[in-house]
Amino acid sequence: MGVLVRHLVELMGRRDQLPERRFSEPALAEMRKHAWPANLRELRNMLQRLLILGQGEVDAEEVQGALGSGATQPATRGQGDVAIDLALSLREARDGFERAYLVRQMKRCGGSMSKLAASSGMERTHLYRKFKDLGIDPKAMDLED
Repeated sequence: MGVLVRHLVELMGRRDQLPERRFSEPALAEMRKHAWPANLRELRNMLQRLLILGQGEVDAEEVQGALGSGATQPATRGQGDVAIDLALSLREARDGFERAYLVRQMKRCGGSMSKLAASSGMERTHLYRKFKDLGIDPKAMDLED
């Protein structure tokens, strides 16, 4: 499991410009216990969420929360210092995730709305509307990491 996780994390880091995170042994043990009904697709999706929403070493509690087996998941910091907390309403949590995702992707695309539209699978007009709804001014963004 550890080799596969490291490979996928490195791949996502290069392809999607996601931060690389180290997985503790207890975190890997939690992943080994999971049945993985959707196999590789489910693993990739979970790893992507962990990379986008957190930072530092991934621990067993964070994996349990991502798998839905933990009773509670502590608030984590996403890109742009947006707290993602399970105490938030679905809309607030979704908006926080979308804001962090779009800011990170906009930086990855060098500020190009056309590239962002292509990589995110959204129409440019919808992206502009989404940025406005989330209170993000794409022209005023600091594109440096």
